[in-house]
Amino acid sequence: MFDWQVIFTGFVPDEELPVFYNIGRCFIIASIAELLSLVTLQAMASGMPVIAANAAALTELVDGNGYLYEVGNIPALVQSIENNLVCNSYS
Repeated sequence: MFDWQVIFTGFVPDEELPVFYNIGRCFIIASIAELLSLVTLQAMASGMPVIAANAAALTELVDGNGYLYEVGNIPALVQSIENNLVCNSYS
């Protein structure tokens, strides 16, 4: 159904990060211990849809600006990815 592709780049210098934020379809962060997620803020600033675990500071950062899924609920994570790829829906 989808043409999935994940790129593992290793280290990317700060000046090259916007290139990767602009070629991606969505930004997914599954961390449950983020205090202030700079990478999430960078993705949001670039206009990339964000999908994040409903935990720690991610709840405050992403609320209304992307999709939060309950930690450990893999079907909800998959559904949010599919929603984003099909119609950019956060519901």
